[in-house]
Amino acid sequence: MYADAIHEYEISRILSGKNPELVKRQAAELAEAYGSGGAESYWRKRLDLLRVKNNASSYSVAQVHAMLGKLDDAFVWLGKAYDESSPNIIYSRVDPRFQGLRPDPRFASLLRRIGLS
Repeated sequence: MYADAIHEYEISRILSGKNPELVKRQAAELAEAYGSGGAESYWRKRLDLLRVKNNASSYSVAQVHAMLGKLDDAFVWLGKAYDESSPNIIYSRVDPRFQGLRPDPRFASLLRRIGLS
C-alpha cells in the first residue's frame, strides 16, 4: 500500500505546515522510487530525504534503517533517539517497522532502558 502511504505522507506534511510545493516534489520522488525499484528503493529515497532535512528525528532515521534491514544502523539511531529523549521512543516496542529488530538482544536492552520491558 505504498501509493496510499505516499499520499498520506503528502497530506500530513502539508497539514503540518510544510511547503506544499516541496512536499509534492518529495512525494513524487517517493512514488518514482517505489515505481522503479519497489519497497527497498522507496526506503532508500526516504533515507535520502531525511539526510537532506537538517532536523530529522533520530527515531525516524532508525525506522528507515530498520526497514532497509540495516540493523546495526537502526540500533545506533535508536540509541541517539534514547539519548535525545525522543518522545517517539516509547512507541518502539509496538512500531511495526522495528519487527526485524525484536529478536536481537539489543532491542530488549533498549526497552529496559526506556522502562518498557
